[in-house]
Amino acid sequence: MKVGFLGQVIPTKGVTELVTACSLIIDIELILIGPVETTYKEKLKNISLAKKNGEWLKFTGEIGRNKALCQISYLDIFALPSYREAFPLSILEAMGLSKPIVATDVGAISKMLDINGGEQCGLCFKPKDSDGLKRALLELLNNDKLRNQMGNYSRKRVEKLYSSKIVFPKLIN
Repeated sequence: MKVGFLGQVIPTKGVTELVTACSLIIDIELILIGPVETTYKEKLKNISLAKKNGEWLKFTGEIGRNKALCQISYLDIFALPSYREAFPLSILEAMGLSKPIVATDVGAISKMLDINGGEQCGLCFKPKDSDGLKRALLELLNNDKLRNQMGNYSRKRVEKLYSSKIVFPKLIN
């Protein structure tokens, strides 16, 4: 199973917690899409050594938008464990690609994902909570039906509420 993150690979994006949580889950590959400084990359690699010599952790570095979206399209789950966000576009991009989301309950994320609604697109947990992140990942990894359902809801929700034909008229007004 593949889990991925898109953004600046920095501590405040919750990447340390993400790598830590994934290091405790068998048969998972984590792909970090985005720029990362060498010293932080080495720290993450050291955490990853706890399982399979760290071979499960992949870094793409900074890549173009189309390549990033292509990487996301191959994921089973999109993760954004950020300490703070407003309205993250990376979540919309993953939703548009029918991905279920695991993310921190910050900013507008719970509203974006319809948490506690009828068509929930993912699972939320508290910032800096690697155990909560691990539980959310396992819940989706171990339940194909739920993972697929949330992915389908993601695509429908982004088309219904966040497509350019819906958003641009609101911006103009």
